[in-house]
Amino acid sequence: MAKYESIVTIRGTIDDLTFRKTAEGKVVGAKTGPTREKVLTHENFARTRHYAHEFKQAVKDATLLRRALGSLLDGVRCTTLNGDMHGLLRAVSRQDPTSDLGSRCASAGDVGVLTGFDFNQNLTLATALPVKIQQSLDAATGLMKVQLPSFIAYKRRAFRQEATHFRILSVGIAVNFDKQEYCSKIQTSDLLPLSRKTPGPIYLEHALNAKSGDVLVQVLGIQLYRLDKGKEVLVKGGAVQILEAARMETAV
Repeated sequence: MAKYESIVTIRGTIDDLTFRKTAEGKVVGAKTGPTREKVLTHENFARTRHYAHEFKQAVKDATLLRRALGSLLDGVRCTTLNGDMHGLLRAVSRQDPTSDLGSRCASAGDVGVLTGFDFNQNLTLATALPVKIQQSLDAATGLMKVQLPSFIAYKRRAFRQEATHFRILSVGIAVNFDKQEYCSKIQTSDLLPLSRKTPGPIYLEHALNAKSGDVLVQVLGIQLYRLDKGKEVLVKGGAVQILEAARMETAV
């Protein structure tokens, strides 16, 4: 390990040199650890390669699910969302009981792990809407239903100060992780003021033309808005949650 002098402090690795700042000053030395070639070829790193392949697939599956959700995530304010979803789909793939290590995937895993996932860890749906949500998902037919009782959203949660209105969004998704395909349907409530009680219960329904082996995902969210000269402006900070997820075993 050698010391180096520079008006610029360098930390990290450049090519095969690692730069560090220690109590003895700025030092530089040869990069330690296995080479990239060794990790990619040596039998001692076979398990590492297997895990890396599974994580890469989990990232693809998480990206597909985000695309399927479409505009529902526009109002979410969570900097860790991508990483959280990668971890979620990785957890699903770990429950794959049939595939070998390195080939485990979400398409064969326990999709029930998805149920209850909040896309905004800073504001869960239970906190945003602490009302009794009635929902059902028929994995045999692809029919999804959700109903919320009448409520006053402003009294339920101190949302972002600039928000004056909200809209409830429901999304039904049929996703095929093997083919990287999906179909989705979205329904929304009217734009409603935060300070007033909803005119009545909110009822939303989806009927998906799913195929055998598709993963059905039922998602509910609340988006916040403010009115600017009569125009709706989306406010970040809404809540979105997967209500239920199941696999369609037999198409009807």
